[in-house]
Amino acid sequence: MEKKTDTKMLLEFTDSYREQTFYRGGSFIRMDFSGIRGTDSYLDEMAREEILNRIRPYGAEGIHFFDSGNYHYMSRLFTGMIDEDYILVDFDHHTDMQIPAFGLELLSCGSWLRHALMEEPHLKKVLLIGPPAEMIRETAQDLTEEFGDRIVTIPEEEIGAAQAGESGPLMEKLRRLFTGNALPVYFSVDKDVFSVDILRTNWDQGILGEDLFFEILRICAGYEMRGGCSQTESEGANRRIIGMDVCGEFPAFAGGDAEAAEENDRMNGKLAELKLR
Repeated sequence: MEKKTDTKMLLEFTDSYREQTFYRGGSFIRMDFSGIRGTDSYLDEMAREEILNRIRPYGAEGIHFFDSGNYHYMSRLFTGMIDEDYILVDFDHHTDMQIPAFGLELLSCGSWLRHALMEEPHLKKVLLIGPPAEMIRETAQDLTEEFGDRIVTIPEEEIGAAQAGESGPLMEKLRRLFTGNALPVYFSVDKDVFSVDILRTNWDQGILGEDLFFEILRICAGYEMRGGCSQTESEGANRRIIGMDVCGEFPAFAGGDAEAAEENDRMNGKLAELKLR
């Protein structure tokens, strides 16, 4: 099967998308994983093989929506299918570099990035955007010592400073990472990185605003990714985007929360319209 950058996938573990509309229109490949056991927050081996068998034909290309932050480990499955050197840009309010309570043998939503760094030879750089600086120090210290030249972090404090008009440190990190570096990029977006003023998720959240988020995407990609906008080139122009994944849905349970669903639906719609090239 030919892998396409415009592939759009909706992977449903729960009913979190029930009240949303962004995927309705026939262009999404939908997969129902709700009947697979061993998937909530932790992914056991049997579930991993079953899911991989279904997503492998599509590869990492395109954009993939896969439910709440409990399933962020899906990023590890998608990046594991990338067979070329690349940069991972991860937006998340958490580091996802923890050692799981059951050990590193079991992949979890809180450990997937650690697994990726330790297991993926093609992962040359990680740009982690959003966790508080103290959380980064506490959960990633051993990894930064071992993989220090592969990890670049933009903590929540630098996001706050940039949104207050002091964007120098943040922009300098982006400039150093992407100027003269032609490697393609894969984006992973956990929407808990956003301020609760924008949308709500099922985890504690950060402070990232919508304008700065799309500006960072533009700088990383080297062009304006939003649909309907001209592709204005910047530093690192013509960078290829392998794909993107999105999680962080608000649980829909019986009755749901119409306002939270609407907030997430609006953001998901904007992300689904991004022009990856």
